[in-house]
Amino acid sequence: IKLCILLFVFISPLHGQSEDCLVKEGHNTVSDNNKLETSEAVTTVEDCSKSCSENKNCTVFTFTSQDGDRNVSQCQLYSYNEFKVSTDAEGNLTVTAGICPKSNAILYNDTTVEIPSTPPTILCSEENTTQLCQFPFLFKGELTWKSLEDEDGQCKCSIERAGESSELEDHITLADLQNCTRCSSGCPSNDFYCSGFPLKENNHGKNIYRAVSLEDCQKLCKKTKMCLFFNYDEAKETCWLKWGIGNKREGKPEMYFGPKNCPIDCEMGDWSSWTPCSSSCGEGQETSTRTVEPAMFGGQECE
Repeated sequence: IKLCILLFVFISPLHGQSEDCLVKEGHNTVSDNNKLETSEAVTTVEDCSKSCSENKNCTVFTFTSQDGDRNVSQCQLYSYNEFKVSTDAEGNLTVTAGICPKSNAILYNDTTVEIPSTPPTILCSEENTTQLCQFPFLFKGELTWKSLEDEDGQCKCSIERAGESSELEDHITLADLQNCTRCSSGCPSNDFYCSGFPLKENNHGKNIYRAVSLEDCQKLCKKTKMCLFFNYDEAKETCWLKWGIGNKREGKPEMYFGPKNCPIDCEMGDWSSWTPCSSSCGEGQETSTRTVEPAMFGGQECE
């Protein structure tokens, strides 16, 4: 008599880590006044990118490989975060530019702030869905990065206006906070932007990047330590990185706001074919597997 036990095995794949720099192909323009160092000993884009990443004052690099008589590669580091990328019409000069964003540990009122590894789910006031929760907000003297729940399970947060230089009001009881709910807008969302807490970097105060796409802006936030949110102007191709958000402001259709990571819903793959039974007689096992991509960053869990 042959008896097989059916096993259901779930496999959750691992997610890789991003590299430190955003690399852009093309010819770039950067002011010579912001040069840090030039090296012809660096022979690959990867090594040039690594040099900028490891230099605390470098935010942009260019790597040039020259074909022809000289055949010399050149890596140039800059302490500047604004550049333009264009196509070289001659075709004999290959230039790769990259942004290696940096952030400063001193963020708000000259106080070092502990930043969570992932941004909170974007929440809105229940009474006025154009008002976002302010993150972080003060509750009983501590910075709070997620909504709080009262005894009835109602989410509570602060929606009071915040800014780069304003003082945060300390909330003593849950009654001082507003009811809130998860926003239904897309990720990233357009038609608005958020005031609040710019992410500072070592050289020029705020992390602002020009000549980048909306996709690049979110990638830069992902690659930048302590960045949790971003604003993006599609018409000006300009990206602002933030570590906290304050007042929601109406903008033009080309204005976007988004968190470091958009919610990812859980996704299940198909079941595989059954393996042969492990035993030709008596009890045995057959196995079928399926992959499960778990929900991340506030996405819908699998049922």
